[in-house]
Amino acid sequence: MHPEALGCRSLAGRKPKTEILVELLDCLSERTKQCRSIWSRGSYTPEGLKGLAKDKASGRKAAVQAAMKNLKGKVESFYFTFGCDDVLLIVEAPDNIAIAALSLTVGSAGLVNIRTTPLLTVEEVDQALALPSKYRAPGQDK
Repeated sequence: MHPEALGCRSLAGRKPKTEILVELLDCLSERTKQCRSIWSRGSYTPEGLKGLAKDKASGRKAAVQAAMKNLKGKVESFYFTFGCDDVLLIVEAPDNIAIAALSLTVGSAGLVNIRTTPLLTVEEVDQALALPSKYRAPGQDK
């Protein structure tokens, strides 16, 4: 795969193959760090359940996997449940735009009501806790 296709800086010019490979691996490592993990839950409408019965569970999983692949993401976990939610999944996407695109597409079909929650790593929360914040809660003195 060409490095520019991955969003990496240009590797034009005559560099040794090993140097290009190291730069490519560094770029891929950075892109992996930038991926977003998302927990998504959905409940089928009555019409959506008819579609599930027709497509089968494996067909729906394949459809979601194909949609994520098209958005340069992937499905980490995919489960059917019973209760408030009918399906739970964890997906990895390159950015919030890809997540929004999938959510809007699924939601506009009107057959699955979805809720999406971004997942944070322990390291990301530690970084957030380290940032200074000047928030004043309602009713607290100034």
